[in-house]
Amino acid sequence: MRGFSSVSSGGPSAIAAAQAQAAAAVAATRAAQQTAAASQAAILTAQTTVTKDQAALTLAQQTVTRDKQLLAQGYIAQSQADTDQSGLVAAQTTLAGARAAVAQSQAQASASIAQIATANATAQEQNAQTGVAGATAANQNATHAASVAAIQIQQAQVAQAQQNVQHTIITSPVNGTVIARDVSIGQTVAASLQTPTLFAIAQDLTKMELDLAVGEPDIGHVAARDPVSFSVLAYPNRVFNGTVEQVRQNPTTVSNVVTYTTVVIVQNKDGALLPGMTANATIQVAHVANAIVVPLAAFSYTPAAGSIARRPRPAATASGTKPAAGSASTANASNGASPWGAASSTAGGAVTSGSTGRVFVDRGGKLTPVPVTIGIVSDTEASVTPLHGTLAAGDAIVVSDSRGSGKGSAAGSTSTRSLLSGTSGGGGPRGGAPAR
Repeated sequence: MRGFSSVSSGGPSAIAAAQAQAAAAVAATRAAQQTAAASQAAILTAQTTVTKDQAALTLAQQTVTRDKQLLAQGYIAQSQADTDQSGLVAAQTTLAGARAAVAQSQAQASASIAQIATANATAQEQNAQTGVAGATAANQNATHAASVAAIQIQQAQVAQAQQNVQHTIITSPVNGTVIARDVSIGQTVAASLQTPTLFAIAQDLTKMELDLAVGEPDIGHVAARDPVSFSVLAYPNRVFNGTVEQVRQNPTTVSNVVTYTTVVIVQNKDGALLPGMTANATIQVAHVANAIVVPLAAFSYTPAAGSIARRPRPAATASGTKPAAGSASTANASNGASPWGAASSTAGGAVTSGSTGRVFVDRGGKLTPVPVTIGIVSDTEASVTPLHGTLAAGDAIVVSDSRGSGKGSAAGSTSTRSLLSGTSGGGGPRGGAPAR
């Protein structure tokens, strides 16, 4: 770069020298023009002097001629005639000097004109030299710029080579734990249309992702932020908790079974969960606190005729009168059907949330029907709210006639607890297992 800088500096110095010489030539031209102007003024002055001296000579000649006539007649002295003759000679001499001055001034003017022409030629020559120097400097600058560009290209090639050398050592873009290695030491790695995978790195194993395969009938109840509890085969007696992060829209169909991937975020601060584990999970899609829970079988139970010690008194009608003979209760009693009517008022016999039903409570050997409103329904139980009457935790709910005495066997006391109705899922490398 220094050598090119010295070469490029020669052009401007040559241009400056040529411009200085051109300026000197212009100054010389101006000086010659001033000298020519002064010579022209001297010529005019000398010509004026010649004219005056010519007039003086003419006067002296006339005086001498007149003196000769007067001297001949004796009117003037000889000395006067001699004096006038001397004046004539002096006038002639003065006129000759004036004419010589005119000739000298004219010669000087001619010389000044010649100097002007010479100075003009010199200035033109210096201007031409300045143009040549400028062209030379431009050529040198272009050569310098091309040399600099060539150097920059070489520097870029060196930087590219250094970058390639640095890329021979492959480093991980993130800090984490290597969970899979797809290459070995010494193996050649080449990327063509797709970058090859070298290592699988888990950046943060303290936060895992559980991918659940939720079936089509249950996916409509799942939403983000639903709590999830699950277990894995490695820890069968431990329950892990998480939260639904995302319900993906893309379905997966296997053997005509449609499932949807539900992403659950799980905290794994103790590192118990490992990538690839299979999980069985339950998603809590609804929750009720302090609910009275009864078995689903209680809604389908109806006592047979004569299975109780004392038949309940028929309910009064809206007007307060008793049912007439031949009513539904009498007819059921006569044909051996249950005097309690149908088992449940739920549509089609299905126990669904929001419908109404009826359960029988064994209180001291007597069956008491309690109409209820059904709340949350799970696979085996349902939460209920009595429409009228009483139903409390610990009441014996009849689900079937398992003893011949005619009394229904108690299915167990209900408990006051939260009812969880959810779905479970599991799967392969990402379905139902924390993947990160």
